[in-house]
Amino acid sequence: MDWGWNEEPHPLAKGHPDNADLEVNQLPEIIALHEQGWYSRLGPRWQFLPCIWPPQHRTWVPNRSTHYAWQKCIDYSIDPQGTPLPRQRIRWTPALLGAWEEEANAELEDIGVPVPRPIGRIWFLRPFAGFAAVEEMVRHLDRITESRGVERLSAEFVLLVAEELHRLAG
Repeated sequence: MDWGWNEEPHPLAKGHPDNADLEVNQLPEIIALHEQGWYSRLGPRWQFLPCIWPPQHRTWVPNRSTHYAWQKCIDYSIDPQGTPLPRQRIRWTPALLGAWEEEANAELEDIGVPVPRPIGRIWFLRPFAGFAAVEEMVRHLDRITESRGVERLSAEFVLLVAEELHRLAG
């Protein structure tokens, strides 16, 4: 298992300012990598995959995006039942981002994945071993772990997925 600490970012990451006032799916390098067949929508259940994915089939770019939360507001000044106001977009603070990263590292450590993971990376994976898409590979990995009765998000799950990816990579 290896987070690729010494791996350079994908060349599409070069030439961009450090921060962008854009959400992640609006960054031009993200759009371009998706158009090239790279996959980045892992979700929390699969957040460990970049650590065990073969290095020649993974890449990353710095996360220049801005994280936002949406605040729902209700005005009770006129109507006791409350009147919904338009949602407000609120930028995440560095403290909130740090807490989110700590929580992710704790979850990874609980399932036997080396921590800390590199901060500020958006990971991309591409399929290999004859699979047409990363989603297809994830379904394959799900079938294998389910057929063996392995509990999801456990150290055994991560090891079985790592073994299967190693086998597929040949």
